[in-house]
Amino acid sequence: MKILGNIRMRSLHLLAGVLALGSMFASCKDNDDAYQTPKLTVEGVKNETIEYNKDGGSANFTLQTNRKWSISNSSSWIDVSPKEGASGSHTITVKVLPNTSGARLGQLLVKAGTKTQGIKIKQAGMDGSDDPQLEGMPLSEFLKTYDKGTDIPSINDDVFFEAVVLTDVAQANQPFSKLIVVQAGEVGIPVILKDEVRDLKPGEVVRIKAKGAKLAYFNGVSLQLTLPNEASLERKGETRTLEPKALTIAQIYEGKYDNILVQVSGVQFINTDGTLVKDSKTTNHQITDCQPTPEGKNKVSVTVFKNAKFGSEAIPEKRGSITGVLQLTKDKNDKTQIRFYNIAPRNLADMQMTEDRCQEGSIPEPQPGETVKMSLENFIKKYDTGADAKVEEAVELTVALLNDFEGNNMQSLLNLIVQEGNLGITLRLPKGSKPQFAKDAELKVLAHGATVKRYNGSLQVDFTDVADALTGNKISATGQTKAMTPAELTVEQLQAQKVENILVKISKTQLKDTNGVLNDDTKKTAYLPLDTDPAITGKVTFSLGISAYAPFKGDTRPSGSGSIVGILSKNINKDGVCQYTLWPRTKADMALTSPRFGETPKPDPTPDPKPTPNGADLMIITYVEGGGSNKYIQIYNPTDKAIDLKEGGYSLQMDNYGKDGKEGAKKSGIKKTALTGKLEAKQTLVFANPRANAYKGDVTQDQEALNFNGNDNVALFKGDTMIDVIGTWGEVWLNGSNGAGKDITLHRKADINKPNATYTPDEWVVLPKDDITTLGKR
Repeated sequence: MKILGNIRMRSLHLLAGVLALGSMFASCKDNDDAYQTPKLTVEGVKNETIEYNKDGGSANFTLQTNRKWSISNSSSWIDVSPKEGASGSHTITVKVLPNTSGARLGQLLVKAGTKTQGIKIKQAGMDGSDDPQLEGMPLSEFLKTYDKGTDIPSINDDVFFEAVVLTDVAQANQPFSKLIVVQAGEVGIPVILKDEVRDLKPGEVVRIKAKGAKLAYFNGVSLQLTLPNEASLERKGETRTLEPKALTIAQIYEGKYDNILVQVSGVQFINTDGTLVKDSKTTNHQITDCQPTPEGKNKVSVTVFKNAKFGSEAIPEKRGSITGVLQLTKDKNDKTQIRFYNIAPRNLADMQMTEDRCQEGSIPEPQPGETVKMSLENFIKKYDTGADAKVEEAVELTVALLNDFEGNNMQSLLNLIVQEGNLGITLRLPKGSKPQFAKDAELKVLAHGATVKRYNGSLQVDFTDVADALTGNKISATGQTKAMTPAELTVEQLQAQKVENILVKISKTQLKDTNGVLNDDTKKTAYLPLDTDPAITGKVTFSLGISAYAPFKGDTRPSGSGSIVGILSKNINKDGVCQYTLWPRTKADMALTSPRFGETPKPDPTPDPKPTPNGADLMIITYVEGGGSNKYIQIYNPTDKAIDLKEGGYSLQMDNYGKDGKEGAKKSGIKKTALTGKLEAKQTLVFANPRANAYKGDVTQDQEALNFNGNDNVALFKGDTMIDVIGTWGEVWLNGSNGAGKDITLHRKADINKPNATYTPDEWVVLPKDDITTLGKR
């Protein structure tokens, strides 16, 4: 009986095992039946492309999927919302910023499980052009996104760009056979291939797949992209004619262009002895346009590498044009500084040297039937003779427009103020002209037929007798932008009376009369006298010009002191007095928020470093994590009393993490900056990274707490107590796998008037990257 019982028990165990196994098979079968193939459909997109005009705007499409999904976008001018979600049907909004340059093309990549779909975002250019030419991420956007001044061992993003090959591989004027230079638009980059491609030709279109590529500065000075495999280079089977960018030597020194095809005319080799390659070594030959080299600059050189097929040719003895790839060598320790300027001809035909040589200090004369490209400096030297001088030759200038037609604060709609380098001039248009150029537009000026004169002491190129000045393309936009950096002028430079028609920044200035609005007249310009510290003396006056048509003319006059950025115009009256007028282009150009100088101070309220009963205390109101080193923090005193920052023990601190922006990034310590000085009631104070250059108002520079990169936390401390914070203090600040504070501007909502030791997103307004419009104001 016992044996029979054991047999029965074993049978039961066996039966249970069989049932369990059957259950497993049934379960697997059920899962197989429930499995659904990943599906992804996009509706509302024609030919996988969404098109926008130059003004931008928003458009929607519908995404349907049975998987979790995400949308990647690598273009800063495109915003997508939402960017990820669960299965189901979703409406996606794509917003595009206004376009101030040429036509452009971006790409969205929609992923749902194993399914992917690309959507092209195509936007017309400012000039009406609608052919972006090349697909993928624009090379300019690629460089903005990934070139942060430090090496990237491997690009993790699945991005690509298309570009045109500049290098003539067959002629071998390159450092080594695997290195080529490619260009898209007006930017380029050297690319190191996995293997050499001997039959690549100039003008060939290639697609560069950047995932896994290394972006690094060779020897710390020259940016290069190294591809990981042969598949990273895709030849498109088409060619494009790429016209070289016509530049003067002076324009090369501006440092705006790098790794692109250029042409300089009216130049010659300084030393013409021997061959292009000397002693079988790469040789740099200095060239000149017979004009003085700017102080502190090295001469531009033509580079012929040791393996160049034309290296044994004699150095050209005459003057002419040189076409080639312009490459800048940056300072190893400060990449904003350029040490060397080199042009590498692609072949011997790139050097057309047939004209007679010039002498140092001379100005090139146009030959009959020839248009000569002249720098503004040479133009002024030649034609500003003290008497009216009509331009009989075919002279072409390339200059930057300073007028802001949207801001509309101009002396006259018929006066175009243009600048090149540190020199400027007024272009006077015929009556009835209606110019509508974009701000910072680069202009081509054909000066033939115009008259150069001094009008009330101000230098003008007068086109009033040239009927087709605008319609005949005597003055036209090139389609490129050329923003000028304001020159910071001192009172001494103003009194020297040698500066005019350029964009400047004047610090330590204030309005003499702060009563009323900027201009209450409907027809006349208001000239508001300005004080400076130190004061201007002698036969010089200084005023703020506010047009009757400026959109901010009705604003209250700023009562404080500070800095003003604007166009500086000059007028000499009949008594010989030099009357300088500063024309701010926007309201934001007037950063007059500091206490006034030169006046009997009012009794200073007793500093109160302690919070007022309602909890008000110093607070952070603006956070800017912009491109490059444009990092700003703005603090605000919401109380009714001045606060002594040092006595109160205030400090800005940064909880610093690694640069990869991933969770668990290695913490690298707390960076602290003790605050000093006094912040008046209801006033702001802007802190900036020392290399920040976007905001032109008054700032306090700081290298410690103003070096964040998007995943770092920034806080305001009072003694050892944190009173306000942006981020997740104590741990890396992330949104998914990316830095939560990267490429954005945050501004505190107006109804928030006290600090918060816990970061609360609802207290902040999120603004686009590089938006600095809230700096200098509450």
